[in-house]
Amino acid sequence: MMHKRRIAAAGLIAIAMTEAPAPAEPHQSQRGLAHLIPNDVLAVYAASGSAVQAASQPATMPDASTAPSSSLWDQAQSLGLFGVMDSCTRQWLDSLAAASLMFQYPHAVALFDVSATLRHDGGHELSGLHAAVIIETNNDTAPIDRRVQHLLHTYTNAENSTLTTETHGTATWFTLRDRRLPDWCVIQWAAVGGHYVIAVGEGALARVMTTLHGDAPSLRDSAWFASAARTLSTPSASFWLCTRLRQLRRSVNRDLGRKISDVLSALRLGNVSRGLWATRREGRALVMAAFLQRGTKDEQERIADPRFRTRLRDDVIPDEATRYAILDCHPVRVVRGVAQAYLASRSPAKAASSRTFWQTMQEKSGIDIERDIIKRLGHTVVVHDYPPHPLRLPGVRTILLRVDHEPDVLRSKVDALLTYVRDVLIPPGLLQLRHTDDGMWHILYGLNGPALTVLDRWIVIGFTPSAVREVRQALLHATPKAQ
Repeated sequence: MMHKRRIAAAGLIAIAMTEAPAPAEPHQSQRGLAHLIPNDVLAVYAASGSAVQAASQPATMPDASTAPSSSLWDQAQSLGLFGVMDSCTRQWLDSLAAASLMFQYPHAVALFDVSATLRHDGGHELSGLHAAVIIETNNDTAPIDRRVQHLLHTYTNAENSTLTTETHGTATWFTLRDRRLPDWCVIQWAAVGGHYVIAVGEGALARVMTTLHGDAPSLRDSAWFASAARTLSTPSASFWLCTRLRQLRRSVNRDLGRKISDVLSALRLGNVSRGLWATRREGRALVMAAFLQRGTKDEQERIADPRFRTRLRDDVIPDEATRYAILDCHPVRVVRGVAQAYLASRSPAKAASSRTFWQTMQEKSGIDIERDIIKRLGHTVVVHDYPPHPLRLPGVRTILLRVDHEPDVLRSKVDALLTYVRDVLIPPGLLQLRHTDDGMWHILYGLNGPALTVLDRWIVIGFTPSAVREVRQALLHATPKAQ
């Protein structure tokens, strides 16, 4: 039965992602998200969306027959998948369906306040949150209304839930309280002026509405943000993230603030007071950059840039790829930073347990991951979308990690580490790690999953063994560039 539930979950994910439309270039009406966001926001993520088109093209908007929020569940029910799904799996898939619908629209996710209490084990438990999702709907809210009604019908009841409404001008504000949730978790939503706002925390909705009506300053009114946005060409960005890190550290209690500071220091952001990160397109290439305020000085950092292509020793980006990114990163620094940030975010007991696990794995496998593997990698990472995933899963890409030296040694070390993982760490069951006769490692979880192989110049990571083999064949015939 558990195997059936997992397969059902995989089937629903496939349905949802197959229906997702291809991303569209942002148009003018998608470029004003900053004016929707209160200026005192702690952090905000904004994206251009993929389904909303210009007002002159209303036919491309999601409707009852095409929106994932409706047809996802209709198809799943017709396939009989609900009968083998537990409640936890259904909650995750409901969240996935809601998120996949939101991602079709220009939207922003804003954090205003957060608080947490210290647990007895040194960890923290969320004790308060004020946040909001702001969606630019182009006055077509029907798909979102259907999704909200589905969630209300599925997860609320008269015994535990109270739904109230208030009228503010021409808009109706909905407020949901549920005694199964913490007292601070009040959920509100409203549609107004071509926008749909869903908020968590008492007062968060009013905070956004005040800004939407022009009665409070927005993020666009910030001189620093305006300068950073011009530098990074944020209006044409596919997505961007803005954070007030100094204010975030100061807005929480001392223990949590210290933990946040430790995480940021591990990520080399300890002395950054504000930051803006943005990704935009230049033809097929993705350009990623950051604009950071360190102390009293502003600085710009390139993360991914098509100009990095001159560093490639081979022509490794296929002509068939519609999107690619070339990243410049220091592998040892990145791995150390991410590991230290993860440990800093955990409770003392869980951090100690993770360190013990890592040390034991390296001792028993005979592999020092940093010395034997990471230090043999170069500073260039290439990501592209060829071959395309047959189900068009978003974010599923081919990843190439540059091999800097001693590929034969690197290959043997990777084999030794993954052999230990397969033989010791993965228990018998549906999840398997397999090594093929042609030197490839891949995950099998009902279906063939992610795979990797180590070549002389690149480690290739793809979504299936067949995809990796196709990329490998192309790389073996790639034309070396003149040095």
